[in-house]
Formats: sequence, structure tokens, C-alpha cells
Amino acid sequence: MGFTLDKVVPWGRSYQEYVSMFSLSDTDLKRRILGCGDGPASFNASLTDGGGNIISLDPIYHFNLTQIKQRITETYTVVLEQLRNNKNDFILDEIQSIEELGAIRMAAMELFLYSEHLSAC
Repeated sequence: MGFTLDKVVPWGRSYQEYVSMFSLSDTDLKRRILGCGDGPASFNASLTDGGGNIISLDPIYHFNLTQIKQRITETYTVVLEQLRNNKNDFILDEIQSIEELGAIRMAAMELFLYSEHLSAC
């Protein structure tokens, strides 16, 4: 049947989340990086803007920006609701609330959508 966007729930992470999640040092960030399964995250755009060398791959990049943006719009409130319903399953150390997490992720996805460096979509 193939890959369809209606099965994808885009939920992009921020640059700082990537740095923290992978314990990336300044030295790491100066290396060539391959991001696999990056989705609509802002890591590539932010690192590229800072002079970094990164290529990101994700099946979602098969779709154009309008389609990805539409899917983000369709699923954002659903994801937030699921997070609220299952908040006891998450550890939010540096992030104070589900709403703050949603704002961080939406900002990351918007940076992805409006980055001048996107050429795959």
C-alpha cells in the first residue's frame, strides 16, 4: 500500500532537545551529522544556521511542505490531548507542563517548516 501521511503523527523536537538527548558536545556539533528519522524537527535548520554540516532523512520528506503542515495542524491537538491523558507516563524534568512541551514542539516544527535550508520537501 505504501507510506501515507494520515498514519504519521509529526512531533518535531527542538535543537536543544537533540543536544540533550544525544549528549552532543561542541566537538560533536562540528562533525558531519546524519539525522535519521528526524521528522519535522528544528535540529537540522538550527545547526545549519550555525554553520553545521547535517543531512536529515525521514519518510515524511516524501511529502511537500503544505502536506506536512496540514498533518501537523490535524494532529497537534490530538497529540496534546493524548499527552494530558497519559501524563503520568512521562518524566518532564526541564519542561514544566504538557502545554510548555506542546509550545516547544510547535516552535520546532514551525522552524522546520519555514527554514530556508529545506531542499528535500
